[in-house]
Amino acid sequence: MLWPNQRKGTALVFIRRSQPRKQRGRKGGRQQQHKGGVRSLPSRLRSRRSPRRPIYPTLIEDLFGSSDLLLEQRVVMDKDNEQGTLESQLIQKNTKWKHEFECHQSQVEKLEEKLMEVKIDMKCAEEDTKDLELLWRRVKTTATMLTYLKSKARIMAIPHLACVSCGIKHQEGIGFVDKHGLPLSEWSTIVNLSSLESSDEMSQLASNLKYGPFDANDGAYFSETLKSTRVVAEVMESLIKRAIKAETEAATEKEKVKLGLEENKRKTLQIQGMTLKVEEMEKFALGTNTLLNEMRQKVTDMVEETSRQRQRAAENEQELRRVKQDFDSLRLLKSFLTG
Repeated sequence: MLWPNQRKGTALVFIRRSQPRKQRGRKGGRQQQHKGGVRSLPSRLRSRRSPRRPIYPTLIEDLFGSSDLLLEQRVVMDKDNEQGTLESQLIQKNTKWKHEFECHQSQVEKLEEKLMEVKIDMKCAEEDTKDLELLWRRVKTTATMLTYLKSKARIMAIPHLACVSCGIKHQEGIGFVDKHGLPLSEWSTIVNLSSLESSDEMSQLASNLKYGPFDANDGAYFSETLKSTRVVAEVMESLIKRAIKAETEAATEKEKVKLGLEENKRKTLQIQGMTLKVEEMEKFALGTNTLLNEMRQKVTDMVEETSRQRQRAAENEQELRRVKQDFDSLRLLKSFLTG
């Protein structure tokens, strides 16, 4: 237990005052004084002490008076030491506090820098989150469009479902008619991108794709994706129309080929019949040729006979003229004789 104004590591000297006892000698008096609470005396008191004096009431009074003075001096010294110690402790504490304050200040600055970095990171994270949300919406939009196109492609792979999906019907007397009422012969094989119409399926798909609020860029991307999907759907329908038109033309050409084959068969049969006739005619011609040769020979003989007959006729005519001349001469002679 420490007394007030007592510093740790120091001890107070307590002087026990009691009533004067009988003197038991110098040695006993010293022991009694030591036992009474005085541990040691100052050197100046020891030097003043006279061993030859028997009882020293004055010395005891001086002793107690000097003890009080010493006690006061020690208290003052203790206060001074304590004050110096407190001042040194305060200086040390101030130095330590300054050092800690500087360290804390540097730590605060570092923490402020880290806080600014964290704020910047949070802001970047918010922007990244917004970008990720935008990308996620776009990915979902694209996935929905691809799913729609995939299902539409599967439907287009089945002929009757493709016709139903494209609104193509078959009317009696006209043939295939599209959803606009145009016949097959007037179907265009070129996709007109400027006149894309919004079908019921695309409108329903567009309403299903609105997952939340859109900004300008997201709305533009959505419109562009929807437009691209419409283009792909129109291209699919155009391909279906081309396929139907090609199938119809192929069926027509196939029918024409079938008719041509039948016509070729008929012509072949006709040619075979004509070939037989030609062969018969050749045989007849061979017989006729022989007959013609015989007739030519006969005609030649007849021509020769005719020429001989003509020659004979000319000779007969000359002979007739000579006879006529002789007759005329005889008649003239007769008339001359008779005249």
